[in-house]
Amino acid sequence: MACVKDAYLAAGGGLSAKRLPEGIVEKARARNYTNVYEEKSFISAAPLFAAVSFFATPWGVWSMFFAMNFCGGVFVDEDVIRARPLLSLVLCTSLTAIWGVGTFIPFARAYDMMYQANPEMRCQTKKSHDVSSINRLEVRLAALCLCIAAVLTNLVVFGRVLFGWGLIYSDVAEYGWLYLFFSAVLYFVWIDLWAYIGHRALHLPFLYKSVHKLHHTWKQTTAFVGLALHPVDMLIIQGGVYVGFYIMPLHPSAIVVNLLYAHYYNVIDHSGVYHESSLPWQPSSLYHDDHHQHFHVNYGQFLTIWDRLCGTFWKGDAKYTESSFTY
Repeated sequence: MACVKDAYLAAGGGLSAKRLPEGIVEKARARNYTNVYEEKSFISAAPLFAAVSFFATPWGVWSMFFAMNFCGGVFVDEDVIRARPLLSLVLCTSLTAIWGVGTFIPFARAYDMMYQANPEMRCQTKKSHDVSSINRLEVRLAALCLCIAAVLTNLVVFGRVLFGWGLIYSDVAEYGWLYLFFSAVLYFVWIDLWAYIGHRALHLPFLYKSVHKLHHTWKQTTAFVGLALHPVDMLIIQGGVYVGFYIMPLHPSAIVVNLLYAHYYNVIDHSGVYHESSLPWQPSSLYHDDHHQHFHVNYGQFLTIWDRLCGTFWKGDAKYTESSFTY
C-alpha cells in the first residue's frame, strides 16, 4: 500500500496546512448537516481514487461496456457471446470481479489512512476504531459483495446483448441533449428515492434483524463498510440502480456520471472521516454516520428531502436505540 500512501500524501492528504476547528462537528449537527466549514485539501486525492476504483467495479465495467460496444463494438464481439454465452459470462464475470476488488481496496484503504492519521477529522471525535489491519470483516464482506455484483452486472449486460433487454441507447441524437440532461437528473432522483424506500424497508423489524443488522455491526464505520452488506441487503439496494435501466431510456454517460457519484459518496459517507461537500444538496458525512450511531433515522443517500418529508430525519433532542423502530 506504499504507493497509495505516497499518492495520498502528495495530494495534500497530510492536513499539515489546515486543521478542522475544534467543535465544528457538533456545530454541523446543530445546523442540520449544512456547510459550516469546508475543507478540501484532505480529500484532494479522493476523486482520482474514486474514478479509478469506480471504473474497476462491476458498475463501471458495465458502463464502459455499453459506451464502447454501442459506439463501435470494440469491447466484446457480440457474435462470440452468442456463440458461447456461458463461457463468455464466466470469463467476463471473473475479470470484472478481480478488477473490481483489486482496485476498490486501495481506494477505501486511502480513507483508512486519513482516518488513522487525523483524529480531529473523525465524525465521532471521542472514539476510534482500528483500521491498521486489512484483515477485517468489512473488507472481506466488501470483496464478497463486489464478486456478487460482478455476476449480476454481467447478467444485465448479457441480457442486453442476447435478448435486447433494457432501454440503453448510444446515439444522443435519438432523444436529444435536453433529454440526456433531464434523464441524468431523473435517474439521480430515482436512485436516491429507491435508496430511501429500500433502506427503510430494510429497517422493518424482520428484515433488520435477519438481514440489515449485519451492516449495522459497525456503529463507527470504515470506508469498506459501504459495501459490507448481506447479499439480500445488496440485492434490495442495488436492485433499484438496475431497475432504472428498464424503466427509462438512458445514455451510458448519464449512467456513468450517476454511478460514479454514488460510488464516491458511498465510500466517503462510511469512511468515518468528516467531510462537507461543496454541492448544496449533498449533506455532510455526519448524515449517514448518525444513521449508524442512531440506527433508525437518516435513511436517504444523497438528499435529505425524503427523511424530512417522512419524519425520519435525525432530531438532536430525541433518544434512539436499536430497538426504536420508526414504524
